[in-house]
Amino acid sequence: MLFTEKFTIGPFYTVEIFVQNIPTEYSVPLTVDGESWGSTKGGERKPLGFAPGTTHSISVGAEVLVRTGTRYYAADNSRIVSSEGSIIFKYDLQYRLEVRTDPPGVVKISGDSWYTPGSTATVGEAPKTIDVSSVTRWILVELVVDGVAATQRPSSFTMDSPHEVVAKYKKQHYLKVTSEFGNPRGEGWYDEGTKAEFVVTSPSGFLIQQVLVSWTGDTSETSPQGNTVMDRPKTVTAQWRTEYTQLYITVIVVVVIVAGLAVVILYRRRRGAPPVTPVSVTPAAQPPVTEAPTPPVTQVAPKAYCMICGEELSSTAGYCTKCGAKQAS
Repeated sequence: MLFTEKFTIGPFYTVEIFVQNIPTEYSVPLTVDGESWGSTKGGERKPLGFAPGTTHSISVGAEVLVRTGTRYYAADNSRIVSSEGSIIFKYDLQYRLEVRTDPPGVVKISGDSWYTPGSTATVGEAPKTIDVSSVTRWILVELVVDGVAATQRPSSFTMDSPHEVVAKYKKQHYLKVTSEFGNPRGEGWYDEGTKAEFVVTSPSGFLIQQVLVSWTGDTSETSPQGNTVMDRPKTVTAQWRTEYTQLYITVIVVVVIVAGLAVVILYRRRRGAPPVTPVSVTPAAQPPVTEAPTPPVTQVAPKAYCMICGEELSSTAGYCTKCGAKQAS
């Protein structure tokens, strides 16, 4: 690296530059009136000469970065000179509390700054939900403190070394599922890049049914169940048609059953059997019917015949009048 030193030849006044509190192995750039005048090391006293009656702006680099999160910093790194003298640029050691989000820029969390050793740094609250719009949001996943996942937010740090707090967020998009029928399901928030599933019940209804035709919006699925990758907010709408097939089948079945019952009833009535579904009818009052007297019945004596010759005998005869055979009593 090439450094250029500038000097004034002839009558001049001298201004001595001294850089304080920086280790000697570090140097800072030196600028006069906006132009580079080389550099100066820590602890070095460097004279600069200027023409009498002139005014100049002298500045040094405000920051000397030692390593990540550690630096030397000069709060006052610029002076105006017009006469001979000396300028001391004092540097202070500082540690950084880095408070950021992953991915970067999700939200500004207070506390990110440089601090002097031993001071206390306070960390702001990381919002759990950040609404980008009504259909897109950030959700806090976890906090990582100095490279380790934390169960809760640290309220403050004693700045004896650099510290880092990272709030990790994930983006979510909303899936809107619209349907007049079929108990639609699947509407809600989904992580960006994940697959969202949506479904309706088809056909829907009993006699007059609604049958899914297709999905419209951010999908062209034709089946009751579909899915979509949530790379942005999306809306899907179910389109239906009315189906009467079930009603027609039911009417036909009812007509067949009624006709069958009618045939059975007519058949039983013709055979004199009581109808399947008798109707209770209350008869009108009728005058009493007088029955005709029953004539007396004339008893006829039973006839008897001989057990041997077959001769007709009286029912009380003990012997046959023809062959004389004895009759059984």
